[in-house]
Formats: sequence, structure tokens, C-alpha cells
Amino acid sequence: MRPNEILYFGILILGVLAGVLKYKHLQVSGRILFYLIVFILIKESSARWLAKLFDYNLAFYQYLSPIDFIFTTAAFVSIPSLKKYRIIFFMTGVFVIIFYFLNLSFWQPPGRRIDSNFKLVRSFFLVLYSLILFYNLIALSNGGNIFQNSQFWFASGILIFYVFSIFYWGVFNYYLGNKPMVMTKALRPIFEISNYLLYFFFAISLWLHNFSNTTKRVS
Repeated sequence: MRPNEILYFGILILGVLAGVLKYKHLQVSGRILFYLIVFILIKESSARWLAKLFDYNLAFYQYLSPIDFIFTTAAFVSIPSLKKYRIIFFMTGVFVIIFYFLNLSFWQPPGRRIDSNFKLVRSFFLVLYSLILFYNLIALSNGGNIFQNSQFWFASGILIFYVFSIFYWGVFNYYLGNKPMVMTKALRPIFEISNYLLYFFFAISLWLHNFSNTTKRVS
């Protein structure tokens, strides 16, 4: 296993351990986030096993793409302070899932090419959700330490990874065909680092197990 894979799986395992240790204190949103990390760990382990067995796992990732989105959206929906935005999350979430099946059926069938269209649409809406959460955190702030709030780390991880994901998948086909060195030596490593940050911030979010807007003031 390569060093970057060891780091990646180490962060995922760290997130799972944080969820296990804090599980009884987790609110619904925290438990959904914990299930998401467990799912990602199983998915990534299975994908690497398939790659070794068949030297191919692209279709496997494509078929499971919407599950990550559903878990993440469910975590947003279950945050108590975002109750008034639930209809927005629900309607846009349904749109994203419908788009996934249309893209899978007509534009980017599994096994032929990477489903970059879906990745772009999914990323756009998750960035939107994180901005809504940040706005809500600011609007309901009680002057406490925001770094003690699980919502901050959850939204930060989403924002960092999916903002770069929009750029990455937006230029993927161009750079892969015209400037592959830029893709492999520059963009791909940054993409992987942002992915590490996503799950590391999720682990922090679970460890703090505070998905309310109540934070302690710094004295």
C-alpha cells in the first residue's frame, strides 16, 4: 500500500474510531455522518480489492456515487437549526438523484467514461448546502467558540473539498487529454489533499459531537 493510501485509510479509520467512542453522545446528524464514514471506508476497501482482482473499478464507483450524496444531504437535513431549509435540501436533492440516473443512462454510461457531469452537479449543491450552514451559523451565533461546534468542521470539510472538486472535474477532460502532467503532478495531489481534509474534518466533527448552535464563550 502506498503512503498516500495509508494516510487516507488512516484518516477514515480515525473518523470511525471517533464515531464509535462518541456514538452515544451523537445527535442524529452526527450518527448519519458516522455511517457515511463507515460506508466510505467499506467502499474504498472494496474498490481497491476490485482493482487488484480485475484491474478495473470505475463502474463500481459510478454505481455508488449517489450514496455519498444521500448520506451527506441527510446529515444537513437532520441538523436541528437547518429545519427551515429542509424543503430546499429535499427538492434539490431529488433533482440531483434524478440527474444521476439520466446521466448514467444517456450521457455518461458506466464503464465508458468518468461520470464527471454528476460529480459537478453534486459538488455544486453540496457547496450550496455548506454555505447555507455557514450563513446559519453566523446568523445564530451566540459569540462562543465556533471551533467547538461540529457544524463548523462539517461545513468546512464540505466547502474545501467540493469547491476544488468543481474545478477539478470541470477541467478534467481538457487537462487529461492535452496536459496530462498538470493533471497528475499538480491537480490530482491537491484533489487528494482536499479529500484527506474532508474526512479529517469529519472526524473532528464527530469527536466534538456538538451539532447544535450552542458554543462555549472563550474567557
